[in-house]
Amino acid sequence: MKNWYSRCVPVALICVLAACGGGGDSTSPPANVIARSGDGWIQLSWDTTAGVDYFVFTAADASLTTSNWLNLPGGAAFVNGVSPLTLCAQTIGQQRWFTVNGRTGSAPGGSGSPVVTATARAAGVTWSAGATLNDDLVGVGFAGITSCLRSGLTTGVLTAVGPAATLYSSTDAVNWTRRTLPTGFTTDLYAVANYTANPNVTASPGLRTIAVGAGGAALYSTDGSVTWNVGRAFDASRPALRGITTAGAVFVAVGDGGTIQSTTDGITWTTLTSNTTANLRGIAYSGVRYVAVGDGGVLTTSIDAGVTWTAQTIAGAGNLRKIAFGNNNNSTDNGGTLAINTFVAVSDGGTAVVSNDGGATWSVVAISGAGELVGLAYITRFVAVDRTGNAFNSANGQTWSTAAPTGRSGLRALVQNGYGFIAVGDGGVTTSSF
Repeated sequence: MKNWYSRCVPVALICVLAACGGGGDSTSPPANVIARSGDGWIQLSWDTTAGVDYFVFTAADASLTTSNWLNLPGGAAFVNGVSPLTLCAQTIGQQRWFTVNGRTGSAPGGSGSPVVTATARAAGVTWSAGATLNDDLVGVGFAGITSCLRSGLTTGVLTAVGPAATLYSSTDAVNWTRRTLPTGFTTDLYAVANYTANPNVTASPGLRTIAVGAGGAALYSTDGSVTWNVGRAFDASRPALRGITTAGAVFVAVGDGGTIQSTTDGITWTTLTSNTTANLRGIAYSGVRYVAVGDGGVLTTSIDAGVTWTAQTIAGAGNLRKIAFGNNNNSTDNGGTLAINTFVAVSDGGTAVVSNDGGATWSVVAISGAGELVGLAYITRFVAVDRTGNAFNSANGQTWSTAAPTGRSGLRALVQNGYGFIAVGDGGVTTSSF
Protein backbone atom coordinates (compact mmCIF):
# COMPACT_ATOMS: atom_id res chain seq x y z
CA MET A 1 0.00 0.00 0.00
CA LYS A 2 1.42 3.41 -0.96
CA ASN A 3 1.97 5.74 1.96
CA TRP A 4 1.35 8.97 0.09
CA TYR A 5 -1.65 10.71 -1.44
CA SER A 6 -2.89 9.79 -4.88
CA ARG A 7 -2.18 12.30 -7.62
CA CYS A 8 -5.96 12.61 -7.94
CA VAL A 9 -5.92 15.26 -5.21
CA PRO A 10 -9.31 16.73 -4.22
CA VAL A 11 -9.85 20.36 -5.16
CA ALA A 12 -10.18 21.27 -1.48
CA LEU A 13 -6.76 19.82 -0.75
CA ILE A 14 -5.16 21.63 -3.67
CA CYS A 15 -6.68 24.83 -2.34
CA VAL A 16 -5.18 24.17 1.08
CA LEU A 17 -1.74 23.53 -0.39
CA ALA A 18 -2.00 26.62 -2.58
CA ALA A 19 -3.59 28.52 0.36
CA CYS A 20 -6.58 30.03 -1.43
CA GLY A 21 -7.31 33.07 0.69
CA GLY A 22 -7.57 33.05 4.47
CA GLY A 23 -5.64 34.61 7.33
CA GLY A 24 -2.38 33.84 9.04
CA ASP A 25 1.23 34.02 7.96
CA SER A 26 3.58 32.22 5.65
CA THR A 27 6.71 31.11 7.46
CA SER A 28 10.30 30.49 6.58
CA PRO A 29 11.04 26.91 5.57
CA PRO A 30 12.09 24.63 8.42
CA ALA A 31 15.77 24.03 9.07
CA ASN A 32 17.65 20.74 9.20
CA VAL A 33 15.45 18.83 6.80
CA ILE A 34 17.00 15.36 6.68
CA ALA A 35 15.96 12.29 4.71
CA ARG A 36 17.20 8.84 5.69
CA SER A 37 16.22 5.44 4.38
CA GLY A 38 16.28 1.71 4.99
CA ASP A 39 14.67 -1.52 3.88
CA GLY A 40 11.52 -0.33 2.11
CA TRP A 41 11.19 2.96 3.99
CA ILE A 42 12.19 6.62 3.86
CA GLN A 43 11.92 8.92 6.87
CA LEU A 44 11.96 12.72 6.76
CA SER A 45 12.70 14.91 9.79
CA TRP A 46 12.97 18.67 10.31
CA ASP A 47 13.12 21.29 13.05
CA THR A 48 9.62 22.29 14.12
CA THR A 49 8.18 25.50 15.59
CA ALA A 50 5.08 25.55 17.78
CA GLY A 51 1.98 26.80 16.00
CA VAL A 52 3.28 26.15 12.49
CA ASP A 53 1.56 23.69 10.14
CA TYR A 54 3.97 21.90 7.84
CA PHE A 55 3.43 20.55 4.33
CA VAL A 56 5.69 17.91 2.84
CA PHE A 57 6.04 17.59 -0.92
CA THR A 58 7.73 14.65 -2.65
CA ALA A 59 8.30 13.26 -6.13
CA ALA A 60 10.62 10.95 -8.01
CA ASP A 61 12.14 13.94 -9.78
CA ALA A 62 14.96 16.27 -8.75
CA SER A 63 13.11 19.33 -10.14
CA LEU A 64 10.58 19.14 -7.27
CA THR A 65 9.14 22.40 -5.88
CA THR A 66 6.15 23.20 -3.69
CA SER A 67 4.19 24.19 -6.80
CA ASN A 68 5.06 21.55 -9.42
CA TRP A 69 4.83 18.32 -7.38
CA LEU A 70 1.43 17.32 -8.78
CA ASN A 71 2.80 17.12 -12.32
CA LEU A 72 5.92 15.10 -11.51
CA PRO A 73 6.28 11.30 -11.48
CA GLY A 74 5.35 9.96 -8.07
CA GLY A 75 4.21 13.41 -6.98
CA ALA A 76 2.58 13.50 -3.55
CA ALA A 77 1.92 15.87 -0.66
CA PHE A 78 1.23 15.54 3.06
CA VAL A 79 -0.76 18.16 4.95
CA ASN A 80 -0.15 18.84 8.65
CA GLY A 81 3.10 16.89 8.48
CA VAL A 82 4.62 15.80 11.76
CA SER A 83 8.36 15.24 12.09
CA PRO A 84 9.59 12.56 11.67
CA LEU A 85 7.37 11.52 8.76
CA THR A 86 7.78 7.91 7.60
CA LEU A 87 6.95 6.60 4.15
CA CYS A 88 6.50 2.83 4.23
CA ALA A 89 6.33 0.31 1.37
CA GLN A 90 8.84 2.25 -0.70
CA THR A 91 10.32 0.71 -3.82
CA ILE A 92 13.89 -0.46 -3.26
CA GLY A 93 16.23 1.51 -5.50
CA GLN A 94 13.80 4.33 -6.35
CA GLN A 95 15.16 7.77 -5.52
CA ARG A 96 12.74 10.37 -4.13
CA TRP A 97 13.14 14.08 -3.45
CA PHE A 98 11.49 16.15 -0.67
CA THR A 99 10.83 19.75 0.28
CA VAL A 100 8.93 21.16 3.28
CA ASN A 101 7.19 24.49 3.88
CA GLY A 102 5.01 25.91 6.63
CA ARG A 103 2.26 28.36 7.51
CA THR A 104 0.11 29.55 10.37
CA GLY A 105 -3.65 29.77 10.19
CA SER A 106 -4.88 29.51 6.59
CA ALA A 107 -2.17 31.63 5.01
CA PRO A 108 -0.33 30.46 1.91
CA GLY A 109 2.49 28.07 2.60
CA GLY A 110 5.88 29.73 2.57
CA SER A 111 8.85 28.91 0.40
CA GLY A 112 10.07 25.34 0.40
CA SER A 113 13.16 24.07 2.14
CA PRO A 114 16.20 23.07 0.07
CA VAL A 115 15.38 19.79 -1.66
CA VAL A 116 16.77 16.64 -0.04
CA THR A 117 16.76 13.12 -1.39
CA ALA A 118 16.83 9.50 -0.26
CA THR A 119 16.55 6.08 -1.84
CA ALA A 120 14.98 3.09 -0.12
CA ARG A 121 17.46 0.23 0.08
CA ALA A 122 17.57 -3.38 1.19
CA ALA A 123 19.02 -4.29 4.59
CA GLY A 124 21.39 -7.24 5.03
CA VAL A 125 24.46 -5.77 3.34
CA THR A 126 26.10 -3.62 6.01
CA TRP A 127 26.21 -5.04 9.55
CA SER A 128 27.05 -3.69 13.00
CA ALA A 129 28.23 -5.99 15.78
CA GLY A 130 26.08 -5.60 18.89
CA ALA A 131 26.19 -6.63 22.52
CA THR A 132 27.67 -9.91 23.74
CA LEU A 133 25.25 -11.52 26.18
CA ASN A 134 27.59 -14.24 27.56
CA ASP A 135 25.11 -17.11 27.16
CA ASP A 136 24.93 -19.19 23.98
CA LEU A 137 21.96 -18.24 21.82
CA VAL A 138 20.52 -20.63 19.21
CA GLY A 139 17.11 -19.16 18.36
CA VAL A 140 15.57 -15.72 17.97
CA GLY A 141 12.08 -14.37 17.20
CA PHE A 142 10.28 -11.05 16.89
CA ALA A 143 6.81 -10.07 18.09
CA GLY A 144 5.53 -7.06 16.19
CA ILE A 145 3.43 -4.56 18.13
CA THR A 146 3.05 -1.83 15.52
CA SER A 147 3.61 -2.07 11.79
CA CYS A 148 5.40 0.62 9.79
CA LEU A 149 3.20 3.71 10.12
CA ARG A 150 3.36 7.35 9.08
CA SER A 151 4.50 8.07 12.63
CA GLY A 152 7.39 5.61 12.68
CA LEU A 153 8.94 2.25 11.91
CA THR A 154 7.82 -1.14 13.17
CA THR A 155 8.03 -1.68 16.92
CA GLY A 156 8.00 -4.89 18.93
CA VAL A 157 9.94 -7.30 21.09
CA LEU A 158 12.87 -9.57 20.22
CA THR A 159 13.27 -12.84 22.11
CA ALA A 160 16.48 -14.90 21.98
CA VAL A 161 16.80 -18.39 23.48
CA GLY A 162 19.52 -20.93 24.19
CA PRO A 163 20.71 -23.89 26.25
CA ALA A 164 19.96 -24.32 29.96
CA ALA A 165 16.82 -22.19 29.91
CA THR A 166 18.56 -19.12 28.51
CA LEU A 167 16.15 -16.40 27.42
CA TYR A 168 16.74 -12.72 26.66
CA SER A 169 14.45 -10.00 25.32
CA SER A 170 15.00 -6.61 23.71
CA THR A 171 12.93 -3.85 22.14
CA ASP A 172 15.78 -2.28 20.16
CA ALA A 173 18.35 -5.04 19.40
CA VAL A 174 20.84 -3.02 21.48
CA ASN A 175 19.79 -3.44 25.11
CA TRP A 176 18.94 -7.00 26.16
CA THR A 177 17.51 -8.29 29.43
CA ARG A 178 18.02 -11.85 30.67
CA ARG A 179 14.63 -13.06 31.83
CA THR A 180 13.97 -15.14 34.92
CA LEU A 181 12.17 -18.36 34.00
CA PRO A 182 9.88 -20.46 36.20
CA THR A 183 11.57 -22.13 39.16
CA GLY A 184 12.97 -25.52 38.26
CA PHE A 185 12.85 -25.00 34.50
CA THR A 186 16.37 -25.70 33.18
CA THR A 187 15.60 -27.09 29.73
CA ASP A 188 17.54 -26.25 26.57
CA LEU A 189 15.50 -23.91 24.35
CA TYR A 190 15.92 -23.99 20.57
CA ALA A 191 13.33 -21.78 18.88
CA VAL A 192 10.71 -19.11 19.50
CA ALA A 193 7.70 -17.70 17.61
CA ASN A 194 5.14 -14.98 18.20
CA TYR A 195 1.55 -14.00 17.48
CA THR A 196 0.05 -10.50 17.80
CA ALA A 197 -3.73 -10.53 18.03
CA ASN A 198 -4.19 -6.73 17.91
CA PRO A 199 -1.43 -5.14 15.81
CA ASN A 200 -1.11 -1.35 16.17
CA VAL A 201 -3.09 -1.38 19.43
CA THR A 202 -0.21 -0.48 21.71
CA ALA A 203 -2.26 -0.55 24.91
CA SER A 204 -3.42 -4.11 24.27
CA PRO A 205 -1.51 -5.83 21.45
CA GLY A 206 -2.54 -9.32 22.51
CA LEU A 207 0.93 -10.84 22.33
CA ARG A 208 1.65 -14.54 22.73
CA THR A 209 5.21 -15.82 22.52
CA ILE A 210 6.07 -19.52 22.66
CA ALA A 211 9.57 -20.95 23.08
CA VAL A 212 10.24 -24.67 22.54
CA GLY A 213 13.10 -27.01 23.22
CA ALA A 214 14.40 -30.34 24.46
CA GLY A 215 12.00 -33.03 25.61
CA GLY A 216 9.08 -31.26 23.92
CA ALA A 217 9.22 -28.50 26.52
CA ALA A 218 7.39 -25.24 25.90
CA LEU A 219 7.24 -21.88 27.64
CA TYR A 220 4.77 -19.10 26.89
CA SER A 221 4.53 -15.38 27.59
CA THR A 222 1.66 -12.95 27.04
CA ASP A 223 3.34 -9.72 28.14
CA GLY A 224 6.11 -9.18 25.63
CA SER A 225 8.61 -11.77 26.90
CA VAL A 226 8.79 -10.35 30.43
CA THR A 227 6.93 -13.03 32.40
CA TRP A 228 7.10 -16.70 31.41
CA ASN A 229 5.04 -19.76 32.28
CA VAL A 230 5.60 -23.44 31.66
CA GLY A 231 3.21 -24.67 29.01
CA ARG A 232 4.68 -28.16 28.89
CA ALA A 233 7.53 -29.47 31.01
CA PHE A 234 10.53 -31.42 29.75
CA ASP A 235 9.85 -35.13 29.23
CA ALA A 236 12.74 -37.32 28.09
CA SER A 237 10.31 -39.56 26.23
CA ARG A 238 9.23 -36.70 23.96
CA PRO A 239 11.30 -35.54 20.97
CA ALA A 240 13.02 -32.18 20.98
CA LEU A 241 11.24 -29.32 19.17
CA ARG A 242 13.73 -27.33 17.06
CA GLY A 243 11.68 -24.95 14.94
CA ILE A 244 8.37 -23.12 15.23
CA THR A 245 6.20 -20.77 13.16
CA THR A 246 2.72 -19.27 13.27
CA ALA A 247 -0.30 -19.25 10.99
CA GLY A 248 -2.55 -16.69 12.59
CA ALA A 249 -3.08 -17.76 16.19
CA VAL A 250 -1.90 -21.32 15.52
CA PHE A 251 1.70 -22.22 16.36
CA VAL A 252 3.26 -25.19 14.56
CA ALA A 253 6.51 -26.69 15.86
CA VAL A 254 8.80 -29.29 14.30
CA GLY A 255 11.48 -31.50 15.75
CA ASP A 256 13.30 -34.79 15.99
CA GLY A 257 12.02 -37.94 14.37
CA GLY A 258 9.71 -36.08 12.02
CA THR A 259 7.72 -34.52 14.85
CA ILE A 260 5.16 -31.85 13.95
CA GLN A 261 2.88 -30.50 16.66
CA SER A 262 0.46 -27.57 16.84
CA THR A 263 -0.93 -25.42 19.64
CA THR A 264 -2.75 -22.16 20.20
CA ASP A 265 -1.57 -21.58 23.75
CA GLY A 266 1.66 -23.53 24.33
CA ILE A 267 -0.14 -25.75 26.84
CA THR A 268 -2.24 -28.17 24.81
CA TRP A 269 -0.49 -29.71 21.80
CA THR A 270 -1.79 -31.78 18.90
CA THR A 271 0.52 -34.20 17.08
CA LEU A 272 0.34 -34.13 13.28
CA THR A 273 1.50 -36.91 10.96
CA SER A 274 4.52 -35.62 9.01
CA ASN A 275 5.11 -38.76 6.91
CA THR A 276 8.84 -38.60 7.60
CA THR A 277 11.13 -39.77 10.40
CA ALA A 278 13.90 -37.30 9.59
CA ASN A 279 14.82 -34.71 12.19
CA LEU A 280 12.98 -31.51 11.22
CA ARG A 281 14.66 -28.19 11.99
CA GLY A 282 12.68 -25.41 10.34
CA ILE A 283 9.17 -24.54 9.21
CA ALA A 284 7.53 -21.68 7.31
CA TYR A 285 4.00 -20.80 6.21
CA SER A 286 2.95 -18.91 3.07
CA GLY A 287 -0.69 -18.38 3.90
CA VAL A 288 -1.49 -21.40 1.74
CA ARG A 289 1.19 -23.98 2.39
CA TYR A 290 3.31 -25.15 5.33
CA VAL A 291 6.80 -26.36 4.46
CA ALA A 292 8.96 -28.11 7.07
CA VAL A 293 12.59 -29.02 6.35
CA GLY A 294 15.20 -31.20 7.94
CA ASP A 295 18.09 -33.63 7.75
CA GLY A 296 19.00 -35.42 4.55
CA GLY A 297 17.28 -32.85 2.34
CA VAL A 298 13.85 -33.88 3.60
CA LEU A 299 11.01 -31.49 2.96
CA THR A 300 7.38 -32.10 3.95
CA THR A 301 4.43 -29.89 3.02
CA SER A 302 0.78 -29.38 3.89
CA ILE A 303 -1.91 -27.38 2.07
CA ASP A 304 -4.80 -28.29 4.39
CA ALA A 305 -3.83 -26.46 7.59
CA GLY A 306 -1.47 -29.25 8.68
CA VAL A 307 -3.98 -32.11 8.56
CA THR A 308 -2.05 -34.08 5.93
CA TRP A 309 1.61 -33.83 4.94
CA THR A 310 3.51 -34.96 1.86
CA ALA A 311 7.22 -35.67 2.27
CA GLN A 312 9.99 -35.71 -0.32
CA THR A 313 13.79 -35.73 -0.39
CA ILE A 314 15.62 -33.08 -2.40
CA ALA A 315 18.74 -34.65 -3.92
CA GLY A 316 21.92 -32.69 -3.27
CA ALA A 317 20.31 -30.41 -0.72
CA GLY A 318 22.28 -31.45 2.35
CA ASN A 319 20.79 -31.10 5.81
CA LEU A 320 18.22 -28.30 5.64
CA ARG A 321 18.37 -25.97 8.64
CA LYS A 322 15.98 -23.05 8.08
CA ILE A 323 13.24 -21.99 5.70
CA ALA A 324 11.51 -18.68 4.93
CA PHE A 325 8.74 -17.47 2.63
CA GLY A 326 8.83 -14.19 0.69
CA ASN A 327 6.18 -12.58 -1.47
CA ASN A 328 6.79 -8.84 -1.87
CA ASN A 329 9.94 -7.98 -3.76
CA ASN A 330 9.29 -4.26 -4.14
CA SER A 331 12.33 -3.22 -6.17
CA THR A 332 13.42 -1.39 -9.28
CA ASP A 333 15.34 -4.59 -10.07
CA ASN A 334 12.09 -6.15 -11.24
CA GLY A 335 10.03 -3.12 -12.15
CA GLY A 336 8.36 -2.57 -8.79
CA THR A 337 6.14 -4.66 -6.54
CA LEU A 338 6.24 -8.29 -7.55
CA ALA A 339 4.46 -11.17 -5.86
CA ILE A 340 7.33 -13.65 -6.01
CA ASN A 341 5.56 -16.43 -4.02
CA THR A 342 8.92 -17.96 -3.09
CA PHE A 343 10.15 -20.37 -0.43
CA VAL A 344 13.86 -20.66 0.30
CA ALA A 345 15.48 -23.23 2.58
CA VAL A 346 19.20 -23.24 3.46
CA SER A 347 21.51 -26.09 4.37
CA ASP A 348 24.67 -26.99 6.23
CA GLY A 349 26.38 -27.44 2.86
CA GLY A 350 26.05 -23.82 1.78
CA THR A 351 23.18 -24.47 -0.62
CA ALA A 352 19.68 -23.10 -0.99
CA VAL A 353 16.62 -25.11 -1.97
CA VAL A 354 14.24 -22.80 -3.80
CA SER A 355 10.63 -22.86 -4.92
CA ASN A 356 9.41 -19.91 -7.00
CA ASP A 357 5.90 -21.33 -7.33
CA GLY A 358 4.78 -21.38 -3.71
CA GLY A 359 6.19 -24.80 -2.83
CA ALA A 360 5.04 -26.89 -5.80
CA THR A 361 8.48 -27.50 -7.35
CA TRP A 362 12.01 -27.14 -6.01
CA SER A 363 15.55 -26.60 -7.26
CA VAL A 364 18.97 -26.62 -5.56
CA VAL A 365 21.15 -23.51 -5.81
CA ALA A 366 24.75 -23.24 -4.61
CA ILE A 367 25.55 -20.04 -2.69
CA SER A 368 29.13 -19.21 -3.57
CA GLY A 369 31.34 -18.66 -0.52
CA ALA A 370 28.74 -19.88 1.99
CA GLY A 371 29.57 -22.33 4.73
CA GLU A 372 27.08 -23.93 7.10
CA LEU A 373 23.98 -21.77 6.70
CA VAL A 374 22.17 -21.40 10.02
CA GLY A 375 19.81 -18.44 9.67
CA LEU A 376 17.37 -17.15 7.08
CA ALA A 377 14.80 -14.34 6.98
CA TYR A 378 12.96 -12.13 4.47
CA ILE A 379 11.80 -8.51 4.27
CA THR A 380 12.27 -7.37 0.68
CA ARG A 381 15.20 -9.74 0.13
CA PHE A 382 16.11 -13.17 1.44
CA VAL A 383 19.07 -12.87 3.80
CA ALA A 384 21.01 -15.93 5.00
CA VAL A 385 23.88 -16.12 7.48
CA ASP A 386 26.44 -18.85 8.03
CA ARG A 387 28.36 -20.03 11.07
CA THR A 388 31.49 -18.12 10.12
CA GLY A 389 29.59 -14.83 10.23
CA ASN A 390 28.97 -14.08 6.58
CA ALA A 391 25.66 -12.83 5.19
CA PHE A 392 24.24 -13.39 1.71
CA ASN A 393 21.18 -11.79 0.14
CA SER A 394 18.94 -12.64 -2.80
CA ALA A 395 15.90 -11.04 -4.44
CA ASN A 396 14.53 -14.36 -5.69
CA GLY A 397 16.45 -17.22 -4.07
CA GLN A 398 18.14 -18.08 -7.34
CA THR A 399 20.87 -15.44 -7.52
CA TRP A 400 22.86 -14.58 -4.40
CA SER A 401 25.23 -11.79 -3.47
CA THR A 402 28.83 -12.25 -2.49
CA ALA A 403 29.55 -12.62 1.22
CA ALA A 404 29.03 -9.60 3.48
CA PRO A 405 30.80 -9.84 6.87
CA THR A 406 28.51 -9.42 9.87
CA GLY A 407 31.33 -8.76 12.33
CA ARG A 408 30.42 -11.83 14.41
CA SER A 409 31.36 -15.49 14.10
CA GLY A 410 29.53 -18.48 15.58
CA LEU A 411 26.11 -17.30 14.42
CA ARG A 412 23.18 -19.65 15.01
CA ALA A 413 19.93 -17.84 14.14
CA LEU A 414 18.48 -14.84 12.30
CA VAL A 415 15.23 -12.87 12.42
CA GLN A 416 13.77 -9.77 10.76
CA ASN A 417 11.90 -7.08 12.68
CA GLY A 418 10.15 -5.40 9.78
CA TYR A 419 12.94 -3.02 8.82
CA GLY A 420 16.18 -4.94 9.48
CA PHE A 421 17.85 -8.20 10.44
CA ILE A 422 19.21 -9.38 13.81
CA ALA A 423 21.47 -12.42 14.22
CA VAL A 424 22.54 -14.18 17.43
CA GLY A 425 24.98 -16.95 18.21
CA ASP A 426 27.50 -18.73 20.40
CA GLY A 427 28.74 -16.84 23.44
CA GLY A 428 25.76 -14.50 23.20
CA VAL A 429 27.04 -12.60 20.18
CA THR A 430 24.59 -10.31 18.41
CA THR A 431 24.80 -8.37 15.17
CA SER A 432 22.31 -6.40 13.11
CA SER A 433 21.73 -4.81 9.73
CA PHE A 434 19.27 -1.94 9.27
